[in-house]
Order: sequence, then structure tokens, then C-alpha cells
Amino acid sequence: MLLSTLNSGLGCTPWLAPDLADNNTLVDSCALYELSAMYWQQEPVGFIEAGNHMVVSLINQEENLDKLNAFRLGVGMAAVTSLQNASTTLFCQALGTVGTARFQSWSRFDGVLAPPDPTTATDFMGYLANRFIDTWQTLNCTGLVGFGSPVALEINEDEDAIGEVIVLQNNTIPTSEFEPGGTFFTPSRNVTL
Repeated sequence: MLLSTLNSGLGCTPWLAPDLADNNTLVDSCALYELSAMYWQQEPVGFIEAGNHMVVSLINQEENLDKLNAFRLGVGMAAVTSLQNASTTLFCQALGTVGTARFQSWSRFDGVLAPPDPTTATDFMGYLANRFIDTWQTLNCTGLVGFGSPVALEINEDEDAIGEVIVLQNNTIPTSEFEPGGTFFTPSRNVTL
């Protein structure tokens, strides 16, 4: 959804492939985005981490090297020899530093692009903030790296985003969540960046 919005807003055409379930209609897909990134993504390159919900065992919710490597190989990423080589802790550390800088670089599109899902935020940066925060929470980054999400949203008592996206420097958001209603609160949704 996010990449479709970015592509249309920037005038880009994504890779398309026939959808066999829809009379060969050309569609984009997550797998095609991953394959495209394999060839053209500039540094920094992100990789699927061991704690990602797409590769954690459905049976016991534990990290699974075989499932991780199957996913990585399916989208053109190199396999890893151990779960530590795809450490979720290292991913969270990078998300808190490199990811925050990348997040801030997207602010030039605020007001230009609409939020891909207007039910999560009223503007583009609010939508990205929700995704960032959700990723941080879903992966338990606070528990892994010892500081809270460096991105926050101001929301009202109904948990609707009403204010500016706040990106704090030096990881200054406390590890506990804030209360809603005029203060900062870290919303929780099941979305991964």
C-alpha cells in the first residue's frame, strides 16, 4: 500500500506481473518490490530480520532459521548461517538511528502525498510514523535496545492522530508509553515496516 502510493505520487511505474487469479491482470506485489530493490536499492539496504512476524514459527512463536532463509531467498536476499546474522537487536539499533534519519528524509513528501491508509493518520508523515512505531513495538525494540521509539505522534482521546510527528534526538522518549489525550502516546497496531 505504501509503495503503491509513493509510486503514483512520484510518477514511477513499479514492476508488474500477471495475476493468475485475476485473468492475468498486471499487478504489483511485495515480492516484485523486493526483487526490484535487490537490483536498485541504494545504501542503506534493509534485510528481513529473524524476529519479523513473517518468519517466526507459527507453532511456538520462536525465531526459525529455515523459515527466515526461505523468505530471504524468495525475495533475492542472501541466506544466513545463524539467527544472530539476522539479529533483531541489530535491526532495532539500525531502525533507531539509520531508520530515523530515513524517516525524516520523507518529510519532503508531507502535504504532497496523501496517507496510503487515511484510517491511521490524516497526513503522509503521520502514516509513516504509525508504521515506524508499530514496527518498533511489534519487534519489541524497546526491550531489545533499552530505549523507546524515537518517533511519536500526538493523538486525541479517541486515539486519532491530531498533531505533528515528533522525532526526538538521542533516543529521549521514555520506555513507558504515554497516556492519550493531549500528550504523546505510542499507538499499537499490527503492522510491520
